[in-house]
Amino acid sequence: MAVFWEGRGPAGIYRLYFLRREEIQPLFRAPYLGYVAWGLSALVAGLTLYFYLYLPAVDFLPYYVGRSLRQALEPGPQGVPAITDYVPLKYSECNADELSGEVLLVVAGKLEGLPEAAVANLKAFLEALPAGRFRVIGVSASPSEVRKEWPRMHGLEICIAPQDQTVLKAMLRSDLGVIYLRDGVIVRKWPWRRLSARLAQTL
Repeated sequence: MAVFWEGRGPAGIYRLYFLRREEIQPLFRAPYLGYVAWGLSALVAGLTLYFYLYLPAVDFLPYYVGRSLRQALEPGPQGVPAITDYVPLKYSECNADELSGEVLLVVAGKLEGLPEAAVANLKAFLEALPAGRFRVIGVSASPSEVRKEWPRMHGLEICIAPQDQTVLKAMLRSDLGVIYLRDGVIVRKWPWRRLSARLAQTL
């Protein structure tokens, strides 16, 4: 296998293709190629839009579902944590521990200019949560005065701690959303378009 990946294997396959190039036939017959091309283009465009509006099918970034944020923040075998750019909320003005118990982390890159629909979905979701089960904490890259005033403007009782914009984008690829943490493990992620009272009642 090592020899194959050093390049000899692929070179042999290319050589075989070249020698038998006259025998290669298209998968689809010519009359259908146009329809296949249009169908694939529509599929790719639709999937691209869906993953942009919601969440990607596979999350390759450090804050993937199933990751223990607590362990990732601890020094690894080389003495360096797996995640170095996230600032635990115990060091913020919220003085919160998001790495223990059940926590809903409201993630907002910038609170300024969020769509009204996003804020409405978030409020409906938070108001329908089971009483006393979750601790709700926010993180945002907005300035301090905005982070303090925004919850009051929208009737939300939530402390919003500072976090770098790059970190927030890696955590959740949505302008606004919620991450469900259980003892520091990322259980679920929801962009704001998925938030609703019905969703909260299923937790």
